[in-house]
Amino acid sequence: MGKCVVNGCRNKALYAKLGHKAKLCYNCTEPRYIDVVTRRCYAENCDKLPTFGQLGEAKKRCPKHKIDGDDNIIYKQCEFGDCQELSCFSGYRGHFKTRCSKHGEKGDVNVSG
Repeated sequence: MGKCVVNGCRNKALYAKLGHKAKLCYNCTEPRYIDVVTRRCYAENCDKLPTFGQLGEAKKRCPKHKIDGDDNIIYKQCEFGDCQELSCFSGYRGHFKTRCSKHGEKGDVNVSG
């Protein structure tokens, strides 16, 4: 992936006109330029960012187009029972988030950022 073509800019190029290679970064983009690098939902005519897919595979679908068996690959849910909250706590810093604020255990660390 190339760098932005604007003189002096060192950011990653993500934007271009539809059908062209990326040549501008977010800060230098121009009207009618779109993100041509980031994957989009596999559903036809959907331009949302995918967050759902099968575990161990690339994310493929947005929340609207997820199918049975898809998991939220980006934002993990609390591992406690049937809790549907997003996890933000871990047993220690640097590890994966496993529990939400309600089900966090004594000594857990908020690793949400």
